[in-house]
Amino acid sequence: MTLVEFKRILDEAGYPVTYSHFSSPPQLPYLVYLEAFNPSFDADNKTYHKMADVQVELYSIKKDLNAEGKLEGVFDKYEIPYTSTGQYIQSENLYQKLYEVRLI
Repeated sequence: MTLVEFKRILDEAGYPVTYSHFSSPPQLPYLVYLEAFNPSFDADNKTYHKMADVQVELYSIKKDLNAEGKLEGVFDKYEIPYTSTGQYIQSENLYQKLYEVRLI
């Protein structure tokens, strides 16, 4: 799956989505995604399987179970396994739910 295809999937959650960052953040909640690492399988000077570990960040004022449920429902629909963690970012006055997925 390419990042372009993944972006289309994220759009289905119904929230503003961008790669890396918004220059002017939209109304909350919103999503930001970026490649964290490319653990592709290489051997004999050839890449056999391209992969990308992608972070998806859901930002809201407080923990938003509805927004998390919508995003997780999209992941489930497309059978995209994920791990997640959440934290309140005091300096930004925002709650961040971070999802990690691997695209192949």
